[in-house]
Amino acid sequence: MASYYWIKLYHEILTDPKMGRLPDNLWRRAIECFLMAGETNNEGHLPELSNMAWTLRMNEQQLEIELIQLADVNIVEVREGHWFVTHFAKRQAAVSGAKKQANYRDRQRKQQYYENDTEEQPTSYEAVTNGNTDTDTDTDIDTIAPKSSAGTEDVLPGDVLAEVITDPPREKTNSKDKIRGELENYFAEISNIPIPARSSAKQKSAAGELWWQPLRQILDMTGWDLQQAKGLIRESYKVLKNPEKKLNVSSPKSILKTAISLHADGRVGTNGKRRIQV
Repeated sequence: MASYYWIKLYHEILTDPKMGRLPDNLWRRAIECFLMAGETNNEGHLPELSNMAWTLRMNEQQLEIELIQLADVNIVEVREGHWFVTHFAKRQAAVSGAKKQANYRDRQRKQQYYENDTEEQPTSYEAVTNGNTDTDTDTDIDTIAPKSSAGTEDVLPGDVLAEVITDPPREKTNSKDKIRGELENYFAEISNIPIPARSSAKQKSAAGELWWQPLRQILDMTGWDLQQAKGLIRESYKVLKNPEKKLNVSSPKSILKTAISLHADGRVGTNGKRRIQV
């Protein structure tokens, strides 16, 4: 699918808490993901991890850790094993005719307001004492977007600064964050392995590789069904701790391959219980 030369990048990003609280490297990585999704031009689909790493001239492992951190704040996500920018398709969609008309009427109202406000111009002294110094009028002209090959309207850059690229601040914790947190606690409970500290950048990097990423993969496999994911972890842990195998389990990453195998073979049902003995 042919790509455009530009994407919509809303200036509300500057005041969006979700973006504003990101460290500098993740803020940059988010913008780079928006650009790569725009270049791919496929509903927010991002290139393969190796191709993204080459484009950004960085290590694949570090990039994956950073993508997981962006996924934790719902900027990107994994769908069927591929990375996507979560709300890219919605944010980049053409503005509807009704929306354009509403924007046009809003500009007209503002223009009328300022024209009425400046009919009687105060003296320079009155302008200073009354604080009435704003005499600008809105002279934006609504443009008509060209038709794309599919017959839908493509929106020009001048029309696209009305919506925020990320969701408004949410009072409640993201549901996927909550599910992953519960699964993290469950693994720590059955394995007696403490959840790692994540205060420093180095600690976060290690936690991402050994804990967050494997847990998210298990949740992706089970369709984010918490009970099934718990069952898959429980049965995988039992297999590895079998006295005959005596394998070491130090983190969720230790059980990931076993979990993938059990899930692929259908040996753990949707209720999280093992169907046949391993």
